[in-house]
Amino acid sequence: MEFVDHRVPVDLVVPIKRLDRAKSRLRGAVEPHADLVLALLLDTVTAAVAAEGVRRVLVVCEDTRVPAALRGTGVECVDERGLPGLNAALAHGAGVLRERDPRGVVGALQADLPALRSKELAEAV
Repeated sequence: MEFVDHRVPVDLVVPIKRLDRAKSRLRGAVEPHADLVLALLLDTVTAAVAAEGVRRVLVVCEDTRVPAALRGTGVECVDERGLPGLNAALAHGAGVLRERDPRGVVGALQADLPALRSKELAEAV
């Protein structure tokens, strides 16, 4: 019997706070702090973009340094528009993705998973 893979590609929303407010417990570990936060985000989205089964990665942010840092990675960024909190940012990102493909599958991914591997994410989605 042949195995048929019926998985549907997933679009991922990755919300991130303003860099000066993100990962506050790590403040002082690396200076400038924004570089540490961007490195965590870059590791995460790099794994996500390379994961089999992930169609799109959309980062929701309000910090202008984020789109500049992610340029050329295959990740799209949308403005958070001052939304109040994580749930609002996730809903905004999901709405953007659903406008493009109302039948698409949307998932959420934390922005700070530096040890994430593409293969592991592919197995999860």
